[in-house]
Amino acid sequence: HLTLPGANVAIQLRPHQLNWVYRSLVDGNGLADHVVGAGKTFAIIASMMEMRRLGMANKPMIVVPNHLVGQWANDIMTLYPGANVLAASRKDFQKDRRKLLFSRIATGDWDMVVVAHSSFGRIPVPPETEKKILDDQLDELVQAITEAKKEKGARFTVKDLERAKTKIEEKLKKLADRKQDNALDFADLGVDAMAVDEAHEFKNLFYTTTMQGVAGLGSPTGSTRAFDMFVKTRYVAERAGGKNVFFATGTPVANSLAEVFH
Repeated sequence: HLTLPGANVAIQLRPHQLNWVYRSLVDGNGLADHVVGAGKTFAIIASMMEMRRLGMANKPMIVVPNHLVGQWANDIMTLYPGANVLAASRKDFQKDRRKLLFSRIATGDWDMVVVAHSSFGRIPVPPETEKKILDDQLDELVQAITEAKKEKGARFTVKDLERAKTKIEEKLKKLADRKQDNALDFADLGVDAMAVDEAHEFKNLFYTTTMQGVAGLGSPTGSTRAFDMFVKTRYVAERAGGKNVFFATGTPVANSLAEVFH
């Protein structure tokens, strides 16, 4: 029953692609766990355009691998020839051009904004959202430390948790000391829906656990890159009633329990 007004009539999406589009609209979130060649790109483009058409999103952003920005922009124009697309190059994120780019994103009526993984990390995160997440993480660690101290033989676990707690406290101090320049941050851009291609690049996120001797969990502190993505997706979701965040990857889980959790 699903039609795609404005789409190229010469291109017929397959049933599973249309199922993805419809489920995205109904559920508001999704993971396109499709193998290479299954058509994730067109499925995501169509879902973003339908969200725009139905008023569910005003300015979707698609975050893609560095070398695929141009290809994604071409694919958008192939499926929706009338689309208004901003594809940001690496040069656009250079220090002297960044303010201009952020202003263009913020003020333009874009159907989709396409940015590279590495460039996405250069968009400052909203300080309020970052502080809230760090505060929540700190509360989790304090509770975990209290629980671990009650258990016999949990000395090493307590030390690990206390080290993680110190790191969070340092992050909060840096955040409080951070000088605010006049540059726009992610909250100012007006992005209210996000799709992330090859999302497994961001799965090394922090976690808190009192379990001991579990193999293959990875580092509990996670990576800066994954945390940056977490803050921005959380910001979008909070303003969309918990919705409007979409991931695409053919390898959501490689070999770790922490990946399943994230």
